[in-house]
Amino acid sequence: ERQRWQQRVSELQALKSQQVAAITADGERRRVEALDYVEQQKQLEDLVEEVQSLRDDLSQVERSAASTVREAVVCLEHGFAKRLVEKAEKRQLQYE
Repeated sequence: ERQRWQQRVSELQALKSQQVAAITADGERRRVEALDYVEQQKQLEDLVEEVQSLRDDLSQVERSAASTVREAVVCLEHGFAKRLVEKAEKRQLQYE
């Protein structure tokens, strides 16, 4: 009888050791998953910041391009107007 109880105690101790090992392994797995999650969140935040920076840069380039186009149009209009005036002056000189 005593031997049977000792066997049962040994089995329970072994089971307890297995449970402790399983709990420890699960805790470690969860810790690693949490660290991975934190790292992924950080990478995501970095990507969001990079995308926003690229959007800001693109907006600046678009504004600059629009300004350059407006300046070019003004220059072209000024050039056309100047040529029209010159042509008109030449015609006027021809008639004089």
